[in-house]
Amino acid sequence: MISGSYAPALKSQKIEYSDPVLFLDVGIWHPLAPRMYDDVKEYLNRYGTRKDANEKFKSPDVPVIGLVLQRSHIVTGDYVAVVMELEAREGKVILIFAGGLDFSGPFEKLLIDPVTKKSMVNSVISLTGFALVGGPARQDHPRAIEALTKLDVPYLVALPLVFQTTEEWLNSL
Repeated sequence: MISGSYAPALKSQKIEYSDPVLFLDVGIWHPLAPRMYDDVKEYLNRYGTRKDANEKFKSPDVPVIGLVLQRSHIVTGDYVAVVMELEAREGKVILIFAGGLDFSGPFEKLLIDPVTKKSMVNSVISLTGFALVGGPARQDHPRAIEALTKLDVPYLVALPLVFQTTEEWLNSL
């Protein structure tokens, strides 16, 4: 639409374009889902109706893995393989995203059962490359500790190599 308006050579051509896709500011995303979700129970119920999913997903004993991603990364599709691999290994995946750099609220809203106050996931993997609360310039460790304490499951930051080499990471252990 913009190129047809501003590129002189294209002004006379009819250019097809789709309506814009509006993303939630905080939500749950799955590459095969027809939409984004803002209700975790509704999203998890989808596993019971998916025709492409393994029957084992209907069992309450299937592990549930939380993934954390910035909203801006969803459009790249870079993390589709991570979701598909975890599901291939028979884990349900709740990939939560947020537009900002504070995931404490999305953790509570999307990963903790509002009634029982217990975690709805068995573990969480962060794919953001940043701290749980805050970015590279400012971090709020007390708030991150509070969110992780409420969640009370293992939390793994999967991108330590964004800021260091493999050798630096191995030497830091």
